[in-house]
Amino acid sequence: MTAWYDHHLLSHLSLPHLGYRPEPGCVDLWVLHTDPDTVLAAHRLVAVLDARERQWADTMPTQDARNKCLVSRIALRLILGQCLRTTPNGVRLAHGRCPSCGRRHGKLVPVGAPGLHVSCSGARNTVMVTLASAAVGVAISADEQMPGCSDAYPQPDGRPAIGKPGAARNSRSRPACRVREMSYFKAVGAGLCAPPHASEAGPRLGSGIHGDVPAGWTVTSLAAPAGHVAALTLHTPVGQPDTRIRQHGCGTCRADGDMASAPVPAGLGA
Repeated sequence: MTAWYDHHLLSHLSLPHLGYRPEPGCVDLWVLHTDPDTVLAAHRLVAVLDARERQWADTMPTQDARNKCLVSRIALRLILGQCLRTTPNGVRLAHGRCPSCGRRHGKLVPVGAPGLHVSCSGARNTVMVTLASAAVGVAISADEQMPGCSDAYPQPDGRPAIGKPGAARNSRSRPACRVREMSYFKAVGAGLCAPPHASEAGPRLGSGIHGDVPAGWTVTSLAAPAGHVAALTLHTPVGQPDTRIRQHGCGTCRADGDMASAPVPAGLGA
């Protein structure tokens, strides 16, 4: 049984024991909110971030966006510090190479920690942080912030768009479809080549996953606050049991107990 304890400076952040490693097929998911107490605690812990992280947070267009950046990155460092048996500011993070263009703006990677995979996302006042033993991507967004799904943009490796064109394009399923796309492309390390509000006609990755999920990946809808949609993608080799998601943090965003994932049906709709 994993022993979790609450960090005394960042409220509602339950940390794993020293040297913790997620089991294969299991994802640890932390859900935090940028309430005044948590934001104040994050500002007190800003020294655990490196210079590039602090500069990145300072470039955010609003204070709310900056708060989400600080909370998510500080929480990630506290979690990884436990896993790697080091201090939060001793954790080294880097961006991997994008599988599409080769530049180092791909997924966030803990340096010197093979077998540990992370992903973070935030929307409004909610932040999600994930930890897994295989490639993982998490995405959360407010419904009205989600652009529609497109039909024909390719996958990062140049193959045709995933699934059947035109699926999951009605207004109710668009946000769920798009957030699943975002989680998948974060998991494979590509992310988006243009901001989420970019025109559908513009070139970007992250579009087109509204049919069958590629072999070896599982996409799961997550419980989220009202007015939000969230999803998680995990690399799941053939023969591996269904993904298990262990949630820590906000109880109002949590399903009862562990949440078992299931393969996403064609359409990836709501």
